[in-house]
Amino acid sequence: MGIFASRKSIEQDFARMEQRLARAKPMATDKFNVKTQILIKGMRKNTPEAGLELGIGTVTAWLSAHETLRLLEGTISILEGWPDSPAEIFISAPASASADSDAGAAMAHLPADHLGILHPSSDGELQLLGSLDPLEQKQLHSWLRQFAQG
Repeated sequence: MGIFASRKSIEQDFARMEQRLARAKPMATDKFNVKTQILIKGMRKNTPEAGLELGIGTVTAWLSAHETLRLLEGTISILEGWPDSPAEIFISAPASASADSDAGAAMAHLPADHLGILHPSSDGELQLLGSLDPLEQKQLHSWLRQFAQG
């Protein structure tokens, strides 16, 4: 794609991405909700990427679908929100954070098999917005598999 791609080609890429993301209907649990989101990347911000919008409490953030799959499959241990996301979040297993770090303190009482969803508060401290238990992780993984490429 890049700077040599035609506008028609770029439009087709976005149309294909929309079709791909339409496969997955929004999902909601008692703790969070997710829906597909086209993310934009590249030097000229003209390359679509499959993503998701995560809503938890009053916070909404965008995540890369591919990177979220990697987290759920254990390939990476910390997931950061998309750079242009409406809110900054991190998702991590408790074991990934040093006990004396802000993240470690926020996840101190979280079971080892949960993933913590962290967000910086107005005073700069990380707060635990919620967590994904193993069943919720499997549900999210299955939902992502409808459209994301692992």
